Amino acid sequence: MKYSNSQIDLYSNKCPLAWHYQRHIGLRKRGIGSINDHHLAFGKAWHKAMEVLYLSPDYSLRLASEAFIAAYPAQLDPSDHAKTEATGLEALAAYIARYRDEDSSMHVLCVETLEQDADDSDMVIDLVYEDLRYPGSVIIVDHKTVGGRNKYLSADYWEPWADASVVSRYIAQTRQKFGRCDGLVINAVSFGYRTKATKDKKTKKLLPIGSWQRFGRQAFNRDNAQIHLDRQSDLAWSAQMQISELFDMYPQRKSQCRWCTYREICTAGQEWPRSEENILASYYIVCDADIDGTRDRCVLETGHEGEHLKQHLPEPELVIVEDYDDELEGEVE
Repeated sequence: MKYSNSQIDLYSNKCPLAWHYQRHIGLRKRGIGSINDHHLAFGKAWHKAMEVLYLSPDYSLRLASEAFIAAYPAQLDPSDHAKTEATGLEALAAYIARYRDEDSSMHVLCVETLEQDADDSDMVIDLVYEDLRYPGSVIIVDHKTVGGRNKYLSADYWEPWADASVVSRYIAQTRQKFGRCDGLVINAVSFGYRTKATKDKKTKKLLPIGSWQRFGRQAFNRDNAQIHLDRQSDLAWSAQMQISELFDMYPQRKSQCRWCTYREICTAGQEWPRSEENILASYYIVCDADIDGTRDRCVLETGHEGEHLKQHLPEPELVIVEDYDDELEGEVE
């Protein structure tokens, strides 16, 4: 199978036509590149801070903060007041205060390791650890930075993970590497910004204007039967994707149009390549060149002059660790 988790998700859960525009044509919306890069860079800075935090011998806020600043040195979207250098550092301090005791039983086995699953698809596992309270246990962690409509980390955010096939793939790969896996923990932090003072629904306190963060962890696991079923599902979707490519047919799933970056193409009755000239007035075809054989990809328009401008997708390195030396405010509408 040659399709990644994100590609299968885009095709099966969102829209085959959107998958075609993204994967085969390489269409990107003009004017939002810096915003998309902002969310990508901010998330990767948080991942880097988590990597440094869990490798540090004393759960160091200083080292994690330095790593975050180095990875996100400038604000890429000035209009986003929820995700800034200051709010990232604020979230790190709150995260450490919240989880220091809970994480004290962790023995870190590896961080940010790039793996290939049984189908040769790249998978990045953020953190693998042994819980010293349960000797021999192996638990994996996936760090998530969340915003937008999921920023409250409500049930709508967590429910899709319960049957997500990517959970099976992570667990199956970890069992293959370590001999066992006792579950996947989604370790989420959300970022929001309050534009007006609002009364907290739970505590009834008045919450001031400004940024806020929320943390949440949920554990998920799979037995062998569930892993087998998810793998069969992935294979079936992969076969369907190959059929779409073979016949060059990509149906539109209109129930997903609301959040789709290609919505204006479809609502205008346009299609590629018949409406190429009109589409390219609002979109461009990304260069996507592989830079120096690394995982960095060029995000400039096809045919650009000069050097490539890479999107930061650093190669994760396996790091083996020999020794490991107040609730937030309630939900606000």
